[in-house]
Amino acid sequence: MISRKKNLWQAYQSITNEEYILLGFSGKPTYELLREFIYERIGISRFQEVFTQVLKELIFLLNKKNIHLGRHVFQDATDIRSLKHDPDTKYSGYYKHNGYKLDVTLDAEYDIPLYYTPMEITCDEGQNLIPSQEQVASLGLCEEERIVDDSYATFPNIACSELNNVSLFYKIAKNWVSKEEGDPEEIKRLYQKHHRERDFVVNPSLDFMLRYLNKKKEYEAVGGFFRNKRMEESDSKEYKNKCRKRSSNMEGFFGRVKTTTLLDDRPCKRGWIGFLFRAGSSMLTLVFAALIRVQNGITNHLTNVTYLI
Repeated sequence: MISRKKNLWQAYQSITNEEYILLGFSGKPTYELLREFIYERIGISRFQEVFTQVLKELIFLLNKKNIHLGRHVFQDATDIRSLKHDPDTKYSGYYKHNGYKLDVTLDAEYDIPLYYTPMEITCDEGQNLIPSQEQVASLGLCEEERIVDDSYATFPNIACSELNNVSLFYKIAKNWVSKEEGDPEEIKRLYQKHHRERDFVVNPSLDFMLRYLNKKKEYEAVGGFFRNKRMEESDSKEYKNKCRKRSSNMEGFFGRVKTTTLLDDRPCKRGWIGFLFRAGSSMLTLVFAALIRVQNGITNHLTNVTYLI
């Protein structure tokens, strides 16, 4: 994966005995051992599982160095072109070509991917936000802030994030207006409609009402309340800088990944399975590279594989 060879045999042959030892082997393994492990023990269906396990080990080692991932997070998706006549692909009017899409959640400080989702090119990336936050939490990370594009800023996503104490920042779309349902007085009025229910509480706090209404799936009111607050602060220099930094960092990240891993615009195989292999192997390349560097006492440029080869 790191050597960007087109097949396992080429990669196996390209590594010296000394390099195998640096990678953690006691010596050069047999080709058959690697072939069986990669194609029979792992396989594409387990890429996500291996990714998570490597990430957990990486987090453990970084914690020992007092480096904590996941506090500040970026999330974005990139389009991946497909070969012509790919039977599994779709055409995107937005991107103006056929292909697939990869959604990535990235640690904002160390450029380490914490979650990834391969997608059809026409799918809504906003649906990945809550699963991504659940993944970050399952890794034992304490997410404080997530910066995303406006496509992720749906009312359910905003409500879920803010009520889980994750500050969600996003680009404000030009056609957005202040949501009347999100006004505090409207929140109180909407809450009073449930006065006959058993779990109704008299004179609750605003936080209690928001959480109560969210459980009742009143997402426009709850999400609107938090979005109204973001819209009020969106003209500040600090807010604009947050969104600008996410945009430039994610663009740079995807640019590096496409040129230094198998995730590029020149796929070798057609079809969804081929895309899953390229997406999964690329994300594994990054976390393996980071793990190798941390194991050797290095904590900078962790996922930049040009420093390894």
